[in-house]
Amino acid sequence: MASICPEEKRRACVFEGTILQYEYHGCGPEESPIPLEVTLDTHALVWYLDSSLNDRLSALALQTIDDAETAGRIHLSVIVLAEILHLSEKGRINLDYSALYRKIVDSAPYVIESLTPEVLTIAVGLKGLELHDRIILATAIHTQSALISKDIELRQYPANVIW
Repeated sequence: MASICPEEKRRACVFEGTILQYEYHGCGPEESPIPLEVTLDTHALVWYLDSSLNDRLSALALQTIDDAETAGRIHLSVIVLAEILHLSEKGRINLDYSALYRKIVDSAPYVIESLTPEVLTIAVGLKGLELHDRIILATAIHTQSALISKDIELRQYPANVIW
């Protein structure tokens, strides 16, 4: 399981005054880890929750989400849920939105992140992306979590994007 420990020395990557990611060094196996925290892009959540689509996730993405679901925290921007609602209503994905929402609300590792002024402030600095991608990436930055996304454009920004 990927994790970080509280005693590590960390070096921050800062972008326009906001900490985007940390690089951790010095964690030994005897130290108690901090649970893994991730933010999921819309496609990553859909592909993870629909077991028939799990093969669309990279092995690293699938393992990281599994680890976070077991012993960590999974952040979901409210815009991810709005996108899933829209795709479900249009018949573009085969997920029951109400059932998906109940699973998320009833599962401890899932945290729905609101669109806050802090997230919007970070999103302002993420030029060149569609609005929903800016908000999802800004949510990952705000929560200091890794972003699980296949979107190559997101990897151009100084954030911890896993695929």
